[in-house]
Amino acid sequence: MNRSIRLRIALAVVSVIVTLVALQIFYVLGRFQHSLREEADEQLQDYVQDLAFIVDTQRLNEWIDQETRVHRGEDVAFVEIRDENDQVVARSGNVRKSGFPAAPRPGRAGAPVYFEYVRGSGQHVRALETSVGPWRVRVGTSLEEMRRRYASLRKNLATSLVLIALLGGLAAYLVAARALVPVARIAAQARALGDLPDGTLPRTGSGDEIDRLAAVLNDLLMRIRAEVLRVRRLTADAAHALRTPLTALRGHLELIASHERGSSEPLGTAIEQVDELTRFVNRLLLLEKLEAGQGESFARERFDLLAKTRPLVEHLQVVAEERGVDLECQGESVEVEADPSQIHQAILNLLDNALRHTPRGGKVVVDVRERDGAAELAVSDSGRGLAADQLERVFERYYSTRAGDGAGTGLGLPIARAIARSFGGDVSATSPGGARFVLRLPLTRPAAMDAGI
Repeated sequence: MNRSIRLRIALAVVSVIVTLVALQIFYVLGRFQHSLREEADEQLQDYVQDLAFIVDTQRLNEWIDQETRVHRGEDVAFVEIRDENDQVVARSGNVRKSGFPAAPRPGRAGAPVYFEYVRGSGQHVRALETSVGPWRVRVGTSLEEMRRRYASLRKNLATSLVLIALLGGLAAYLVAARALVPVARIAAQARALGDLPDGTLPRTGSGDEIDRLAAVLNDLLMRIRAEVLRVRRLTADAAHALRTPLTALRGHLELIASHERGSSEPLGTAIEQVDELTRFVNRLLLLEKLEAGQGESFARERFDLLAKTRPLVEHLQVVAEERGVDLECQGESVEVEADPSQIHQAILNLLDNALRHTPRGGKVVVDVRERDGAAELAVSDSGRGLAADQLERVFERYYSTRAGDGAGTGLGLPIARAIARSFGGDVSATSPGGARFVLRLPLTRPAAMDAGI
């Protein structure tokens, strides 16, 4: 998002710069072209003024020859004079025999008419047709030099426009990037806050919009933190409060069942439901303990992760067969250091999740390997998998998206991740086809390192 904002700002600045400079260039080119035309018209008017003095003298041909000879190599000046009978009186050598092209529109009697035409060689000429006494005078001047000057100016201005756009865009991008550095810091800090925001976002202290935004977000974080703590405290208090009555209720049900004559199946079902509630409460209490950072109190010992996993997989083979699911365990021995009972619980939660969401005839594979300097236990199933936006949400409390055999409590995966993190590891989810959950744990440190050698 940050990069996108920088890019959008740069593009907006470039668009404004290009538009303004382009308009300025069009204006400058228009004025320059107009001034070139005025310059050509002044030259034509000078020709006419000179001709007015010599048109009926012996110097006419000499003047024409002199004016056309000066620029003969470029054919800059063109002259043709006709009498009142439209007979040619004098003509420069560079005008074709068919005569000087007439003006596209005749002017009023005696009024000068300016026009342009293109010679057979492709040369552009600016011409003036007017009357000098009884003579009809047509004079012209080449526009090629002016066109070259115009083309050169247009090329230079276009080059300048490109350079201004590039430099302006780069400058805008760098300025936007510098201005958005505090936003990047806020985003990085926000990502580091985790599920329970226990910090604040950095402020610039400048009092600008970004600093005020950080202040508003910090206030929001404080309220979120207070609400999250209130909900967790309420959940923990409720779980603690439920343990005693559930235990008492189970004891009473067992006492009634022991004195019940005949079938006690309804009581047995009630006891099972109470046990399920008790397990749910225990999961809540465990999750609260783990998320409160009390996992460090767990006992730690070294054990083989594969050796710990195989008996659990064998124990669940009966459940897998009942569900029509093929359950396999493979891999290599890797040693970790953690609380075996807690890791047992984490693996059990991952396997229970996979078995619940694998259709009959499907397959669940447990693979234990050492990868990238850590122990990995991957549980892959052949279910329908997870959408991209669910890969993290499945680790939220009570969140459940996949239809499966029986409804879970939505606590198994959060507990598995919390257990792994309490021992320096993590649990992540991918969906290469079905769902794949990977439990990562640090490898056991060598004995030499433990001894400080």
